[in-house]
Amino acid sequence: MMKGLLGGVALAAAMLAVAWLSRYAQAAHLLAPDVAARGGQVVIGLMLAIYANFMPKRVGPPVMQAVLRVGGWVYALAGLVYALAWAVLPLSLAWQVGVAAVGTAMAVSMGYVVWACARRARA
Repeated sequence: MMKGLLGGVALAAAMLAVAWLSRYAQAAHLLAPDVAARGGQVVIGLMLAIYANFMPKRVGPPVMQAVLRVGGWVYALAGLVYALAWAVLPLSLAWQVGVAAVGTAMAVSMGYVVWACARRARA
């Protein structure tokens, strides 16, 4: 329990550090405002991918393992797509692609949960 909590706190601290550094660099006119916003969003996407990588590593019943494995894959891909979109696309399109990627990951993972539970109930 403590190891997971410390990992979460470390990720949160990294996100806050990046946000503070980008705000500081923007105030010092080292970064343009859109670059600072992009950097923060890229970090959010990468953190989503990192956190999703740890999802399937939890131990549990086989159905739960399968659900966590699928969730880990789709959220890791969504985080990478989100980060890539904010890194290279125009801001208006990056927002749309990022929301679509994360929303699709949510729909796929929830759909898989429903499917796996229904399959288990039939068995």
